[in-house]
Amino acid sequence: MRIGRSATTLFLANAGKALLLFAGTAYFSQVLGGAGFAPAILFEALLGLLSIPADMGLRGAVEKRISEGDRAGVVVATSLVLKTVPLLLVGGVVLLFRGQIAAYLGAPLASLLVLTLAVQEAALVCTAAVRGELRVSASASIMFSKYAGWVGIGVVLVQFGYGALAPVYGLLGGNVVALLWAVATLRATPGRPAVATARSLVRYARYNVVSDIGGYAYNWIDVLVLGLFVAPASVTAYEIAWRVSMTVMTFSAALSDTIFPQISAWDADGSKRRIEQLLPHMLALSIFVAVPSFFGALLYADAILAFVFAPEYTIAAVALVVLMGEKVFQSVHAVLGRTLQAIDRPDLAAMATVLAIAVNVVFNVVLIQAYGIVGAAAATALSFLLNTVAHGYFVAQFLSIEIPARQIAHSVLSAVAMTAGLLLVRQTFGVTTPLALVGNIFLGGFLYVVAMLLSRRVRWTVRYSFRAGESV
Repeated sequence: MRIGRSATTLFLANAGKALLLFAGTAYFSQVLGGAGFAPAILFEALLGLLSIPADMGLRGAVEKRISEGDRAGVVVATSLVLKTVPLLLVGGVVLLFRGQIAAYLGAPLASLLVLTLAVQEAALVCTAAVRGELRVSASASIMFSKYAGWVGIGVVLVQFGYGALAPVYGLLGGNVVALLWAVATLRATPGRPAVATARSLVRYARYNVVSDIGGYAYNWIDVLVLGLFVAPASVTAYEIAWRVSMTVMTFSAALSDTIFPQISAWDADGSKRRIEQLLPHMLALSIFVAVPSFFGALLYADAILAFVFAPEYTIAAVALVVLMGEKVFQSVHAVLGRTLQAIDRPDLAAMATVLAIAVNVVFNVVLIQAYGIVGAAAATALSFLLNTVAHGYFVAQFLSIEIPARQIAHSVLSAVAMTAGLLLVRQTFGVTTPLALVGNIFLGGFLYVVAMLLSRRVRWTVRYSFRAGESV
């Protein structure tokens, strides 16, 4: 597996998925209206929440064990059998409270929710197995096919008069497409479930599920606490700033998903030195996008929120800057967190996650009351800094980590040079239209890349990433 090439492929697939998600959301919201599209939005949100108890950390365990060399067919079959228990329990609870769920969703969709959840979990297990086979590039198209199916099927069903149910059925159809694509992509031949494999999967999953819960909590704790102390308009503005900041993580997320199976395979082979050689380059690559994004937010946070959304959301400009700064920490965490899980220490990753969640809750309650949405952003940043440091400490107990200080310093200097150039352009021409904003963003990206490529160490990191790993 070529890490740089696979990460780039996954990044492009994630970017395409984001575009599909944006286009589909825009279409359905315009055609169905806010009230008509609301059941589909709530349906998907509830689906994401239910996927945590329905999976119980098994997907990560599947990817880990297969990448270590376990027979993929046996692992997949065993995991699917194991998942029947939580799926039946979750499905039973959903059907038991179908009346309340129908009232929450605004439509009687409980049975469809259970069916979609089952199909989604099967698709995600098979996708994890493909990544475990060190074929991250091949897995990239699977999730893209899900959203392509959602948009395509949903649009067709709208034309046939399904109304508010169209995007819901589209989501089920998209998961079916993803499942079929994942099964076709998987190289493993069917196997029989094994007790020893089940024990191995459960041993890893029992800690991995804490990290899954941590990811969900990280996304929603600040919003939940904000809802207690600030006006709804401020909550909306903060959520928009959050979603804008998350676009920065597209590449880091692709990179972390790519290195997990490769590090896991090297760990199983005892190739500790190869992991230690890889990590500095991956840490450097991961923050190369986050650093200039933070400096860009310093200049254009107001313009982004006003032109892309509405002027009323500029109240979240400072929060957006803080969240962009937090993404530098999260980019480092994306590499360290997956490394800790890949070397078979999900228990330590879970310990760091629990600590960060506790701190996040306390900081949010205290800082939101004092500083509103800026306090929420600051609480998230501080808790994730702590989470990153804790993961770094635990990884350092097993691996020698060389901090890529020179590459990081060159990234900061390149971002400063980019900012200086953009300030000059901004003072000369101004940023008064959306087109001017887009032009400035592209110009900033160009200036940053040119400045970065002047560094021999940066060029070596990029070349190394495209040669690291083995072709599979």
